[in-house]
Amino acid sequence: MIQEKHLNDEYYNRHEVNHILKFIHDAATGKLDKIKYSKMGHNATMSKSTGGYRDPYLMRFQYETQGHYDERIKLSNCYGYTKIIGDSYRFLFEGADKILRIDGISDEQRQQVLTNIDGNGNSLDIFAAQIFYKVLLDGLTFIGADSTEQPYLYLIERKSLQNMGHDSEGMAFFIYETYKQKIEGIAAKQKECKYVFTREELAEYEEENDKYKQVQYIENPLGIVPVVHCELSDTTPLLQPIASIDLNLMNIDSEMRSIIRNQAGLNFLVLPDSTDMNTLTDQTVIMLPPGSDIQRPEWVAYPSGGLNGHFQYIQFLQDTLYEISRLRRTKTNQAESGLAKTLDFTQTRAVLNAGADAVEQAVENALKIYFQYLGQEVDVSYSVDRNFELADFDDQIRQILSLQSIGLGQTAEAAAKREFRNKYIKLTPEETQQSDSEIDSDEPGFTLNGGIQ
Repeated sequence: MIQEKHLNDEYYNRHEVNHILKFIHDAATGKLDKIKYSKMGHNATMSKSTGGYRDPYLMRFQYETQGHYDERIKLSNCYGYTKIIGDSYRFLFEGADKILRIDGISDEQRQQVLTNIDGNGNSLDIFAAQIFYKVLLDGLTFIGADSTEQPYLYLIERKSLQNMGHDSEGMAFFIYETYKQKIEGIAAKQKECKYVFTREELAEYEEENDKYKQVQYIENPLGIVPVVHCELSDTTPLLQPIASIDLNLMNIDSEMRSIIRNQAGLNFLVLPDSTDMNTLTDQTVIMLPPGSDIQRPEWVAYPSGGLNGHFQYIQFLQDTLYEISRLRRTKTNQAESGLAKTLDFTQTRAVLNAGADAVEQAVENALKIYFQYLGQEVDVSYSVDRNFELADFDDQIRQILSLQSIGLGQTAEAAAKREFRNKYIKLTPEETQQSDSEIDSDEPGFTLNGGIQ
């Protein structure tokens, strides 16, 4: 089980890390304004939704009454930038072409890898996209390999990691915890489980009466820990600062809503004591005592203005958000040069390229372990197409027309047409073959500048 040599910084810091990861996941799934509470800080507030004490995502003012705070919770809104930006990166990665090369395996094995790599019917490309997204969220994720009758890969989230260690030969041990549904009588219960992997053993433990009991043990047939990791430049999640900005925006939005609501609703009619109340309509009224200086009715309203600073701060947060997310922000009232677009997208592409590098390496390493379970040493290559930016449709058409007008010959034109076709037109293999023949022979068909010949 867990020995003294297994206890390192990862073990002691795991609870703090998991609190951060939960916050990022809540932001990425659009739950900041739905949950409202989480373990962030030390001023615990009772959460009706969880029945326990949690610190709020929506920060309470120092002297704010519970009633006013509850009202602000109802009015708070989350901008949802974490989800938008995370999804933008994920969709760009998912849309990239991927190529797998493994020499010396059967067609059946190749089909299994390509279409059902995790034993749950997910293709290798879908599984790779899941890895990429987990790295964005968590900064670090793990891919495990296992085998019953058929090898398969599976994801181990960073929050599940309890401890791991490395030496000069690589990973020496890996411990993670999860929950497994167990049927006991007529009830289904979640049993906490721990898995301890070393070069010598693969063991499973179940929690029972606050202790862990070993329920499975096998000698490691591989001689290596069957887990690989995937991370970007470091283990800091890319979406962490974006989630923090989302949180700040939600709080400042709530403050602004409160000010605007007060401006609309906190208006009082101040009256001298001698006023005939029967002549008044339904108003919020303050009656002054006799002898007051006010001799005629006056309106007292919540101070107007005061929101300029809030608006400026929101603008600052939004600008910072796009800068650190490395996504291009287009201003609709300002024309952008082609150079500006290229430079802006270069930063986005840098993140995607780094993610592609990490995912490629992780998938290749995981597949090597996958085939080790089959007793096969294989050379694996998994590549992600780096052309993440979707080329502008009209620009590519103009490129082809320019080639035709310049007169660079049929070879150059044919190559450009194929690129255009492959990117924008879905054809069957038979249709693609026919299209290739038509392009090469310049037979009558559809042309970009002349319609139907």
